[in-house]
Amino acid sequence: MKKLIIFILSFAVFLPSFLPFAVFAYAEGTTVVGSGYCGASGNEENVTWVLDSDGTLAISGSGDMADYDPSVTGINQPWYESRESIVKIVIENGITRIGKRVFERCSRLEEAIIPGSVEIIQDSAFWGCASLPSINLPEGLKTICIYAFSGCTRLQSIIIPASVIKIWGGAFENAGLTSITVRSGNPVYYSINNCVIHRETKKLVVGLSNCEIPTDGSVEIIGQMAFMGCSLEKIDIPDSVTCIETDAYWGLHSSSLQKVIVPDSVVAIDNSAFASILVLEEIELPSGLDLISNMLFLQCRRLKSVNIPDGVTRIGWSAFEQCKALKSINIPKNVKKIGDKAFYESGLEYVFYEGTEEEWNQIDFGTGNEKLLNARIHFSATGHTPGTPEIENAVQPTCVETGSYDEVIRCTQCPLEISRIHVVKGVDPLNHKSTEIVPASEATYDAHGFTEGVYCNDCRNWISGHEVIHNTFGERRIVKEATKDAPGEVIITCTVCGESGLYEYQYENKPDEPEEEHLSLGERIRKAVNSIVNWILRLISWLGGKKK
Repeated sequence: MKKLIIFILSFAVFLPSFLPFAVFAYAEGTTVVGSGYCGASGNEENVTWVLDSDGTLAISGSGDMADYDPSVTGINQPWYESRESIVKIVIENGITRIGKRVFERCSRLEEAIIPGSVEIIQDSAFWGCASLPSINLPEGLKTICIYAFSGCTRLQSIIIPASVIKIWGGAFENAGLTSITVRSGNPVYYSINNCVIHRETKKLVVGLSNCEIPTDGSVEIIGQMAFMGCSLEKIDIPDSVTCIETDAYWGLHSSSLQKVIVPDSVVAIDNSAFASILVLEEIELPSGLDLISNMLFLQCRRLKSVNIPDGVTRIGWSAFEQCKALKSINIPKNVKKIGDKAFYESGLEYVFYEGTEEEWNQIDFGTGNEKLLNARIHFSATGHTPGTPEIENAVQPTCVETGSYDEVIRCTQCPLEISRIHVVKGVDPLNHKSTEIVPASEATYDAHGFTEGVYCNDCRNWISGHEVIHNTFGERRIVKEATKDAPGEVIITCTVCGESGLYEYQYENKPDEPEEEHLSLGERIRKAVNSIVNWILRLISWLGGKKK
């Protein structure tokens, strides 16, 4: 019996090592719904995780957490299937790195406790945690990576510890921040007006929707993704800025941002800096620019006006792709290369090229630039500001003839005519689109008839048929001779339908007679006999008068 008691006590001492991790740390009434390892590659068992029935995820152990990138490895976080039940995350002291995408899309997460041992928050660690209202970043944290808190739309404010020495662009992209500050004593960064600025490079690395960029010369670079996904109603760039980095203003949310003026102090604008600003209509680029970067205005669907400075030598790929409202553009003669799909799916119709046609043909055009090459190109368009094309001498097209017009471009600053292009445009010959078949009509004694015909309602011409059937004249009998003072009367009987009608005729006009060539032989004989009879009757009448 004594040996049995000793065995039971010994088993109880070692029992926790065989049970799920940290199972005894949970309050009474909760149960463990999942547990396992989540340490970095090669040291997986150094870090453990336990998820309880209350939605608390506990991370404990030492060292780095694993990275998860299912698009590359096909492996999700071990708690992936339960991520929407997680409301609290507790990371215990000893963890040094929060891994890539480890808490991604924990959409109900409301609290996250991070210990001072954590030095790095990796890419997209808290991406899409849309219910997280606040988070305390501990002293000891050194690096906040790209997209670390992206999509945390309820996150209102954050304080950057004095220990942080690296903040990657886009770390707080599309978060709901209205306040961001850097603790005093940070040797690398400082904050002002809701802007985080790198001391040495004078680079603005984080800007909020309500930030105001200092105009005292302390900012020279707008950093990568600095304002990505922010809500801005205007963009004010100080004249101390010399460079705007990649994706700096990508995807701004705005209802009224229509025009941006980039000061001449800026000499470089990197890829996609102004891409996907859906309300942007006009931008003025600095005169010293020599490159239109790749995807610079990608998906700026309302962009109507942009000037390309004279010093530009290359337009990057997809620079104006899907700029649907962009109808015209000026291209300086210094441009030697235009990248693939630079104007793909744009609305481009007119190009004003400062060089000659020969110089235009020497440009290296990438693929997918049909919109550019099929536009109306005006050569040697220099020294003036082209206005909106005007239409003159317009000739409307018909079904059998093409129309034409002159497209005239005049300078907006003076009456000079910059160019005039004669444009021939119409439909193909005989391309009658709206026609109708008109049935035949019989001729009568007082009207011509017509054969069946096809009539075009577009050009208002007969396409086929509609031949004249000359009218058939009926028998005529004068019932009252016309005098100089009163009209006469004649009865005309139709030889086709037999109907008769009484008509007046004037003294100076005889009743309508058919043309001789349209009379049948019988009608001609009848007419001759009637003439002889009438002549004889008049002669008898005259002779009778003489005898009296």
